[in-house]
Amino acid sequence: MSRRIISLISFSIAVASLAACSATSNSAVAIDDNAVSVSEFETIVQQLADVGQLKLTNGKIDAETTHSLLGVFLRKVGTTGFLAEQNVKVSAADIAAVENQLSADPNNATLPPELKSLIIELNSADLALKNVIAPTPEAAAKLYDDEPARLGVLCLQHILVKDEATAKKVLTLANGGGDFSKLAGEYSTEPGADKSGGILGSARSECLLLTEIQEQFDAAFTVGALQAKASRAYGPVKSSFGWHVILVRPFTDISESLSATIAIDPGNVLLTGYLATATVKVKSSYGRWDPSTGKIVTN
Repeated sequence: MSRRIISLISFSIAVASLAACSATSNSAVAIDDNAVSVSEFETIVQQLADVGQLKLTNGKIDAETTHSLLGVFLRKVGTTGFLAEQNVKVSAADIAAVENQLSADPNNATLPPELKSLIIELNSADLALKNVIAPTPEAAAKLYDDEPARLGVLCLQHILVKDEATAKKVLTLANGGGDFSKLAGEYSTEPGADKSGGILGSARSECLLLTEIQEQFDAAFTVGALQAKASRAYGPVKSSFGWHVILVRPFTDISESLSATIAIDPGNVLLTGYLATATVKVKSSYGRWDPSTGKIVTN
């Protein structure tokens, strides 16, 4: 697609769902009760082709474009559900701002109606995300203990070893009352683990945005991190680097760092967490949901 359309239809979506399955025959993609029908998807495909923004071969688009466009619709249905949960509505001012932006470019005057509506819906919902506020410490603590990834942020420690047997030993020690940081110093093959205690953070925070983890970490590690529960070591997890034992750190240890990381952009950070823990369904003929990368890929 051209830069003009890409700038209007945001393809930025980094999610990971551990509950992914095939959509119903009438749905191209769905999250919980919010779905996009096959006919709606195919209408947008045809309209994008009509305005010269993508190429059809024998009436179809290639797999990469299919997955990217489905990502757009995935964000659409996800944002709808998330804003409803947050009791935040898309305002008339949000819609008007997008409509004014569209009308400022004369090239948009001939956009087909369904495509124009999609662009307005996506971008006005993105504006509404700015009205989402971060959870209170009490609410954050509950969400963190129930399902850490739900906050769109993970605060992790890990221990990397060479073999599964050692990983199992470390896991038993950690969940038997062992000090995770000390175990990291003793067992981890990661350089500097004796000083870091295996904490995975950045110069900004001891916590990482979920998007950062999906973009920068091994896929198998990411899946393990999403499955882990707070305050209990998880594993063993095999990645391309070796065997990991993963700990989602106790809330009391990271509450300030967690809050500061969410505060970067509460709407989008929390939306990522919402998507990460939702039930994502994709029509099997279009592809499948890959929980390690947060993308729709070829079956």
